[in-house]
Amino acid sequence: MYRRALVPFTAVCLLVGALNLSTSGRPQGRPSSRPIQVSTVQLVDRSPLPHVSARALARQRQNAALVQYARDIEAALRWIAARSDPFPGGICPSWIDREIVAVFGAADAPRVLTIIRHESRCNPSAANTFASCDGAGRHWAKGLMQVCLPMHARMYEAVGCVAAQWAEVRCHLRAARELLRRSGWGAWRGAF
Repeated sequence: MYRRALVPFTAVCLLVGALNLSTSGRPQGRPSSRPIQVSTVQLVDRSPLPHVSARALARQRQNAALVQYARDIEAALRWIAARSDPFPGGICPSWIDREIVAVFGAADAPRVLTIIRHESRCNPSAANTFASCDGAGRHWAKGLMQVCLPMHARMYEAVGCVAAQWAEVRCHLRAARELLRRSGWGAWRGAF
């Protein structure tokens, strides 16, 4: 910026000095024996300009594009999650909380809520169709607590329900309580 200002400033100083000269080469006004000295003030920043290579500029542009791409993907995922998650943030509605306390008791309710938030995000009709419980594709996790069916169908029968009722909250929680009684918390070891 300062280098560009030097030439116009010097030109203005020379012009002003030239206007003050008479035809004899002396300034108008009192005669003087001294010659006129036109000086210029140098407003030059002597620090070197930062040199950025073309490769570095291309890398900066590429990084900026990647950052924007990542932000766009995150925004898209948030948009999809907001429309597909019946209970955003895994916060269960109060009626599910009451069912949990009624079936498991107040002492186990916080741990059961942690499992439910991890396994199904409080969605009673959640069904894992991506990974089977047995690895062979015969048993699939379903419901609030992702009980494997038909592997644990007898848990539903033990509490007076049938496996087809896996999406009904009370039947599912009672079957999960029966699985807890028989297997312990290890059935949900990945949830903690």
